[in-house]
Amino acid sequence: MAKSADDSNQSLNSITDFVPEKVSSVDADKTAQALTSKTFASCVGAAEESTDLTVLKIQDIEMIMDQLEVSKEEAEKSLRANGFVAEAIRALLRPVC
Repeated sequence: MAKSADDSNQSLNSITDFVPEKVSSVDADKTAQALTSKTFASCVGAAEESTDLTVLKIQDIEMIMDQLEVSKEEAEKSLRANGFVAEAIRALLRPVC
C-alpha cells in the first residue's frame, strides 16, 4: 500500500507545477510608512490648495472662461497657480503629457 501511495505522489508531482516560495527583500513596515506619508502629504497639499485666499478679479476669471471655454473652477485654479492672466491662459493651452 505504501508503494502505491509513493507512486501516486510521484506521478502527481510530475504533472503539477512546483514553484519554491521566494522570500521578499521588501520591508512591509517601511513600505506602509512610505505610502502613508505620501498619502498624508497629498492630503495636506490638497488642504493648502483649498484654503488659498488670493483675491482674483471677476473680470480676469470671466475673460479666461470666455476665451478658452473652460469652467469657472478651471479658470480660477489656473489663475491662482500662475498669478497672471496671460500665464494662466498659456498654462491651460499647454498639452498635458
